[in-house]
Amino acid sequence: MLCMNHGTKLDNSFIQAIALGEETSQVENVLTNISELYFEENRDKIALLLTLLEPALMLLLGEV
Repeated sequence: MLCMNHGTKLDNSFIQAIALGEETSQVENVLTNISELYFEENRDKIALLLTLLEPALMLLLGEV
């Protein structure tokens, strides 16, 4: 689903979680849980990227 006028793509699970939070008056808790989930996912992706990037940088700097 595209976010209004910005072209940003949002996960359907995110939208469903917000809708559920609104129905149960727990939007704050839902947003907290979603933010923790996205934080963990991004932290893992960044750690993987750095793990893969480190040897390449060592090779590049070793040649200089």
